[in-house]
Amino acid sequence: MIDLRSDTKTQPSPGMREAIANALVGDEQRREDPTVNELERRVADLLGQEESVFVPTATMANEIALRTLSEPGDELIAEENAHILLSELGGPAVHAGVMTRPIRGRAGRFGPDEVQRMVRRTDATHVPPTRVVAIENTHNASGGRVWPLEEIQALVGTSRELELSVHLDGARVLNAAVASGVPA
Repeated sequence: MIDLRSDTKTQPSPGMREAIANALVGDEQRREDPTVNELERRVADLLGQEESVFVPTATMANEIALRTLSEPGDELIAEENAHILLSELGGPAVHAGVMTRPIRGRAGRFGPDEVQRMVRRTDATHVPPTRVVAIENTHNASGGRVWPLEEIQALVGTSRELELSVHLDGARVLNAAVASGVPA
């Protein structure tokens, strides 16, 4: 069996080890590492973005995103078994000062109706305002299930109507693209 849940469950192949050993290296802190620069360029192109930045872990990527999408005291809502809620050692609270609230999901997913029901208004007294909706695709705790693109689009549409930011934990987004046949 090939276990694709996490890169921590695999080992590099001999070809991968050879590529690592032969890779051109430079000072990535000065943006002089040609291998990192090429990786960032290719990922930006793949995802249709101007730029991308390499970070060493998906947890770090999630925490950076939350810090840019929220302010301390804001609330994030996500499916109750989401990695960002259960497997990041309280990172949203520690790094972004964000409160988290779980949404009961189905196979790692939830819909626009749940978001509308869960959102807390910014003028509410004594409760954190909901600012971020987080989704995970593929959803690790539900066996790598893929969110259908139409469901994501509906969720994003409702979130934008409610003036909420949407964060995609895309640690396995390329798995979702392959499984669904939808280009990344």
